[in-house]
Amino acid sequence: MKLESPSTPCIDLRAKRAYGDVVSDIEPSWNSGLLATDCYWCLKTMETWGPDDQPALPETCGQNRTCFSGSIQPILPSSR
Repeated sequence: MKLESPSTPCIDLRAKRAYGDVVSDIEPSWNSGLLATDCYWCLKTMETWGPDDQPALPETCGQNRTCFSGSIQPILPSSR
């Protein structure tokens, strides 16, 4: 059974298996091949729930969560 996931997933959501294909000409999607049997956890809590005590799942870890992190911020060199 395939799962529906939010269009912008939280960057702190992780699964036990690797994302995408090893060999591909196409940029792999974070959710390629999501299955109902996959195990997920949150990097903020290192548990199967997030800081808001809600489940860490691809269908729930979206922009509606208070703990949502949407994008990686670039590290800018400091000016001295």
